[in-house]
Amino acid sequence: MLNFLFFFFLMIMLMIIFVKNTLMFGLSMIIYTIFISLITGMYYYSFWYSYMLFLTFIGGLLIMFIYMTTLIFNNMIKFDMNIYLYINFIIIIIMFILMINYINKFNFFLNKDCQNIMNFKNEFLNITKFYNNNNFLLLLFLINYLFIVLLILMKISNINMGTLRFKK
Repeated sequence: MLNFLFFFFLMIMLMIIFVKNTLMFGLSMIIYTIFISLITGMYYYSFWYSYMLFLTFIGGLLIMFIYMTTLIFNNMIKFDMNIYLYINFIIIIIMFILMINYINKFNFFLNKDCQNIMNFKNEFLNITKFYNNNNFLLLLFLINYLFIVLLILMKISNINMGTLRFKK
């Protein structure tokens, strides 16, 4: 299952390079985010971390999408199927060659180098270790930084200044 997810993860990552429209880019980034959250959810004991990661990524993508739509005009989506078929064919050939030569590197649970990293169920790894006393100053800095950025963005997007498009 993980090999299947990694294959589609790589395919979507390579197809993002050839996207020319913001709507298609946003859609491919949402699919990319879903695959990232599925892969991280399979590694951890619960899907809570991947759910929070998914919500954070989607929030950031929505903000970036809003900024891009205020700057870029609405263009027609031109979907060239030949380019995507060519890219998929190249990706399938590369993945096939890599799977034949390095079959154990794609199976992370059998690879001895990655076994200590991926062995989350035997060791009790908890995300709340980030909030202990050693990392308190870093956490406080991140909270203050995000609050200051929020205040700056609110000041920049004043009602009188508004978006960059003209009102009709």
